[in-house]
Amino acid sequence: MEELKLVDRSIFFVPIDKVAQIPNFNAAVNTRSFMEMSSVALEGYFSLIQDKMEIDGLFFNINRLNKKSDSGEIRLKDYPYDSRWEIIESTRSFQFNVWELFARRTKTPNNSMRYKLENLPPFVYNT
Repeated sequence: MEELKLVDRSIFFVPIDKVAQIPNFNAAVNTRSFMEMSSVALEGYFSLIQDKMEIDGLFFNINRLNKKSDSGEIRLKDYPYDSRWEIIESTRSFQFNVWELFARRTKTPNNSMRYKLENLPPFVYNT
């Protein structure tokens, strides 16, 4: 496997086969793709972000509150955030059923993210 070559840049797009070589980082963004992943893939992405994110690093996540799939319902409130996130902003997007979460990585555990996730507004599907 070819080694990942990083140069002094602010933003990197890393192919999936090079993910293990990523150094620590201070920001991550996900826009609307977590809902398209299997729970195993989602856990893998969160594990990577939570393992490599520097203290005080920022994570912006904009995804739907809920999505029905063949394997069941995917809900933002069930995302595997660990206890080391502090909410900076949590708000409904301008798009229907989409939520924006902006968080900072903390050194010590807290309940900020879990409390916010558990208290997200409900979504009722149109049937």
